[in-house]
Amino acid sequence: MLATCQRQLKLYQEALGIYEKVISSILQSPKRTAVVAPTLSELHKYQEALLSFDHAISIDPQFFDAHSYRGGILRILTRDDKAAAAYDTALTGNPKLAGARLFPVWRHECSSFWRR
Repeated sequence: MLATCQRQLKLYQEALGIYEKVISSILQSPKRTAVVAPTLSELHKYQEALLSFDHAISIDPQFFDAHSYRGGILRILTRDDKAAAAYDTALTGNPKLAGARLFPVWRHECSSFWRR
């Protein structure tokens, strides 16, 4: 908001400095980075969502929620083997992650459905 005000006052260098600090802070926080991905997914921008989760995981490999959500995006993209690996990583770190726990059931049901 401060940067917007400065921009309106034609204090462009000051506004740019604030924007750069905000962007830097977002890029260094895995949770802030990952918060963008669900919105991208809702817009069907799955590759961008995947990149967002990948970035969050690169910052914090122990961010198991991001691994689980990454698995969900990979499942949407029908990359089941990679989705399974992401879910396995998520469950190794946090066995309570529901989406990751359900993936084997989903995968089994869908594969048997498509074999009909």
